[in-house]
Amino acid sequence: MARDPSLPALVKPPTETLSSGLVVANRPESITGCFASWNEATSQQVIRTSMDTGVVRVRRRFTHIIRQAQVNVTLERKYYQDFMDWIILRCQGGVLPTYVKEPDGSEQIWRIISIPSVDWVDKNAFRTTLSLEKMPEWP
Repeated sequence: MARDPSLPALVKPPTETLSSGLVVANRPESITGCFASWNEATSQQVIRTSMDTGVVRVRRRFTHIIRQAQVNVTLERKYYQDFMDWIILRCQGGVLPTYVKEPDGSEQIWRIISIPSVDWVDKNAFRTTLSLEKMPEWP
């Protein structure tokens, strides 16, 4: 049966569950997931312990790499509510991971680890900065 063209296009549900059981928040259709700047680092993988005597003891905390990124983008005012709904409601303020486009254009799953800061550039645009993390087991 063909879709009635007078009906709106199908919209992704707010969340989806992957075959692995991971629940992922979908972006609103109006937000592309691309960021204007992307600064990435990995988390510290060793623990350093100062000893009472002798050298500092160093041991691995974990063997996988957790990627972390500071990203920002400037969006038009009309996208403010969609953006905040994505971060606060769909991602539950960082509880659920979401799809983000990396600088190479690939779409990967990342989690927001801080509520975005918002700076109004002018009355028609805002700039937002977020911190993200990508766990090694996520596709």
